[in-house]
Amino acid sequence: MAVVVELAARRPDSRVRPLSAALTAAMRSRGGRVVVFGAWLWLGWHFLAR
Repeated sequence: MAVVVELAARRPDSRVRPLSAALTAAMRSRGGRVVVFGAWLWLGWHFLAR
């Protein structure tokens, strides 16, 4: 699903922002950094801890 959204965002006439732009916007504030870090921890715990 994320790959489809990213590909749709990369089209020239798309109004959807790419993932890199969304992460850049989230990393500007402390709250955004905490949320991104928490999501990274959750992903690591559930998918990489086995």
